[in-house]
Amino acid sequence: MPPATNENKYRKRRSPSGDANGAIASRTRHHKKRSSTTVKLDIPNPIIIEVISWLDQDSLMNFCLGSKQLHNIMCSEPGNDNKIIPVFAVTGNSVKKFVNNLYRYFSNTKTRDKLQNYSIMRFADPNRFNDEEISNEDFSRLKQILKDNSIIMNGITSLEFCSPSSPIFGRFESGYLPGILRLLLPNLRVINFSNTRGFTNGILKELYRSSFLEKIVCNNNNYDGVDFNGLGMKLSINLREIHMDNTLFHCGPYQTSYKFAHLTNHQEVFIFHGCSKSLERVSMCNMKFPRSTFIDDHRTQIFKQDALIKFVRNVPSLRWFQSDLSSENIAMLKKERSRSGKLEIELLSNPI
Repeated sequence: MPPATNENKYRKRRSPSGDANGAIASRTRHHKKRSSTTVKLDIPNPIIIEVISWLDQDSLMNFCLGSKQLHNIMCSEPGNDNKIIPVFAVTGNSVKKFVNNLYRYFSNTKTRDKLQNYSIMRFADPNRFNDEEISNEDFSRLKQILKDNSIIMNGITSLEFCSPSSPIFGRFESGYLPGILRLLLPNLRVINFSNTRGFTNGILKELYRSSFLEKIVCNNNNYDGVDFNGLGMKLSINLREIHMDNTLFHCGPYQTSYKFAHLTNHQEVFIFHGCSKSLERVSMCNMKFPRSTFIDDHRTQIFKQDALIKFVRNVPSLRWFQSDLSSENIAMLKKERSRSGKLEIELLSNPI
């Protein structure tokens, strides 16, 4: 089993967390539990640190409750890079309550300082979030509250709209929330929309303009579909990483979609050509298309292979690519993307 990666850390984590529609969770409870434990492990610290390096965030939380010794090693021992990442969890479904509660938190100096320690903001169930009867005037007033009171969370670099339930039961309807979040999170680098409906209709373009945005994740979206050309993400000028596995793509009718897979002509048209200038890591496993795009499955498979080949050939910055490419095409592209016997890119087949 490989060591925990950054992606693993972003996928799973619970407390310590804040709740923007309730109170900020306290760590006091955990400290009390630790103070009552007397377990002492007669194991060298380097071995314990090696064990810690294999744990995901949920396991880290449980592990640190074992004893003060383990907690101290995880928090302060040199050489331990696998830390518990604080998550600010947002519940409820109201934009107004979200902003008003933040205003209340920032009015308290202790709470204000504590909010700067969080690294991830996670919406517990984004498919239930809506704008109620909010008007343009209300939206302007809410933004002014953030600006006038310097309400920003500088420590948040990752935003998660990952629904725990099937997206068929709800839809992300809030057109005002992205504008609020862009003001609140000036250092945003990662956005995850997995299992969330409604983000592809221009609603979240405001977040794509975040100055430092580097990574977009959208796995398991079979309802709205993502534009194959990547033009919806063209405002993300520093985008380096895209993960869109088991996702539906729109590439237009066959009269125009064929350009994505034409290996000799239309070189300006390829997957994500609207946002490809800095791409380094991309995962596109189990790509899906609307039934109207192709006449039969055979044509779909040919289109997939040629479109993926064209993508690799037209994105010289690409260094890691996981996709539906066949083993034969991977071998061919490895030869093309090698210089002086050194491989420029790591090509992986679909593990699903």
